[in-house]
Amino acid sequence: MNRRQLTNEPNLSLFQKTWKILLFLLLLSSPMTAQNSTAAQKKANNRTATPNVTRIDPTKWFADMQDPTLQLMVYGKDIKFADVTTDYPNVKIDSLVRLDSPNYLLVYLNLKGAKPGEVTLTLLIRTIKKDN
Repeated sequence: MNRRQLTNEPNLSLFQKTWKILLFLLLLSSPMTAQNSTAAQKKANNRTATPNVTRIDPTKWFADMQDPTLQLMVYGKDIKFADVTTDYPNVKIDSLVRLDSPNYLLVYLNLKGAKPGEVTLTLLIRTIKKDN
């Protein structure tokens, strides 16, 4: 007698065994999905999109200036609604000024103590899907 006969398992192919396991896991996870549907729906309604930035002025600036504040003018379609972050050491975003035009955003940075290098700004637009 081999192991298959002792355990009374039917003679299933590897595909059939895998399919049964996947189906079991899917059925097992279904109640959790139903319970968390409200949280999932809220998360789906609040999404972020990366805006299309066409231009940032000035393109270059200096570290260790006498006045450490810097104004950047960001241009791109509907950029006015973007949130801006950076994780560059000692570079802080002091404020954002949203102009009347939806295509411009002023970003005020504080560069006090920042070392020379390439600063990356992350811009995200939060889109809120309204329920009907």
